[in-house]
Amino acid sequence: MSLKRLLIVKLSSLGDIFHALPTVHALRAGLDAEIDWVTQPEYVDLVRCFPDVNKVITFPRRGFVQGMLPFLRAVRGVRYDLVIDLQGLLKSALVSKLANAREVIGPSFHREGSHLLYDRVAGACDRNRHVVDETMDVVRLLGLPVQPAEFPVVFPSVEMLSTRPRVAIVPASRWSNKNWPVEYYTEVAHLLMHQDSATIYLLGGEKDRDTCATIQHALESGQACTRVVNLAGHTSLVEMGGWLKTMDMV
Repeated sequence: MSLKRLLIVKLSSLGDIFHALPTVHALRAGLDAEIDWVTQPEYVDLVRCFPDVNKVITFPRRGFVQGMLPFLRAVRGVRYDLVIDLQGLLKSALVSKLANAREVIGPSFHREGSHLLYDRVAGACDRNRHVVDETMDVVRLLGLPVQPAEFPVVFPSVEMLSTRPRVAIVPASRWSNKNWPVEYYTEVAHLLMHQDSATIYLLGGEKDRDTCATIQHALESGQACTRVVNLAGHTSLVEMGGWLKTMDMV
């Protein structure tokens, strides 16, 4: 199969971008092709950590008018053999159609009428599967071998001075109904500190500062010596990856 230049369209969100990694890895391995990736600005630095990706193209989610011309130059400046939309929304399908490509393939889990903009759809819709397996349909469509899922990512190294074991706690998500109660995290961290002499690292974004500060305060209260490092809101997404890879447990 002579496909030498591919464009992946996966704009968001954080978990979904990681779910697409095994498919991108399988495409790179099976085709030995150059792969570019379109994503939103907040994930550009993250996708640059994926060794299977040659170039990352920023989709101007905000500042659309000012950013549209540079974006069009980027996606139309080269001729792609194939564009693969792994988002399945109307927005991502439009982005795929804007690229200078011979063919556009979309996922089985397409929505919002996006399939009308695809040349082919990969697989039949079956939502009773993990999204990683759903996304792999494009690998099957192209007749490539489907291997066990791999998630190649290279984060920058972080210098660690604390003793082991190191335990990271990431206590907050975007949706409050998905979050474990803060007092439960505190109890587990307290046990790890006192039974295993663990150093606790609290990680999260800017919006998670209060949650992590609550856990930190509860762990440090009445302690003569503490082993709590609160990094919430103090790292970028990529830097957080660097911290996480040094941990013994998350």
